[in-house]
Amino acid sequence: MKKDAYYFSHDTNAFLDPRIRILVYMFGIISYAMFWIIIEMIASQKDYKIKRNNLEEILFPLLQGKPVRYEQQDVVGQYFDSNGVEILEEEAGRLSIELPLIKKIIQKMIEEELLLEEDVDGTTFLYSQSLLKRMIEKDSKRQSKVDSGRIGGIKSGKTRATKHCFSSNEAPLQANEAKESKVKERKVKKIKEDKDTSPSFDLEAPIKYLNEKADRNFNVTKDCHLKLVLARYKEGRTLKDFKLIIDRKIKKWSEDEEMCIYLRPSTLFNATNFENYMNEKEAEQTDVERWGNL
Repeated sequence: MKKDAYYFSHDTNAFLDPRIRILVYMFGIISYAMFWIIIEMIASQKDYKIKRNNLEEILFPLLQGKPVRYEQQDVVGQYFDSNGVEILEEEAGRLSIELPLIKKIIQKMIEEELLLEEDVDGTTFLYSQSLLKRMIEKDSKRQSKVDSGRIGGIKSGKTRATKHCFSSNEAPLQANEAKESKVKERKVKKIKEDKDTSPSFDLEAPIKYLNEKADRNFNVTKDCHLKLVLARYKEGRTLKDFKLIIDRKIKKWSEDEEMCIYLRPSTLFNATNFENYMNEKEAEQTDVERWGNL
């Protein structure tokens, strides 16, 4: 395994994130440890995503030890087990939590968007937007170094061929020039392909439209929102499709106190939801459509 497979960057002040503070306030410091265990697991996965199913059962063996009720942590360094017996400070590092609480903590991470859900062919995955962004940047830099090395090798080969040309003939130089030309052609083709696949509309437009119509104030530059919009665009959706779904759901949910909270990008622009909403009949709404896939 490559050495850099063990490394990923993170903010030194991550503990000050308001979402982390909420997590620790509700479940104790062990929830913070759980969060970073999950992040480390995600960082080692292909595409930096991990299957949601049975994640609690996977984590459970890693967190075994004495059960603890964090609501009984009266002072710093003082803990009590589920029977009210004080746990010595030197044993605190071996504390654990039970499976139902692990499930609650993971669900709270999802609610606070520390972890995001994505449905791929009927399978739900979890990922971290911050980690995904960092790993993509890291992979991009690594690929740039690889590409630079290839170009350097081509230039080095050209130089050697030129020197040899003066003492023999021009055949090696022509061969290296032909290779360099093919590399440039491939790069030009790649640039054209990237331009052809770029969105024909502003990625922020659907979020701005939602803010305007639903009287919301979602951040139009937030990565997790733009990622959803871009993913739907790549599936062939248009700005007209986004507006149709937004208008349709505002009409159905705006007066419903329980449903209006779902007038948000993470619900409306989710892959599964988007497909379902596009195929809804305007005049009908079953219980499954009303409550499912939120």
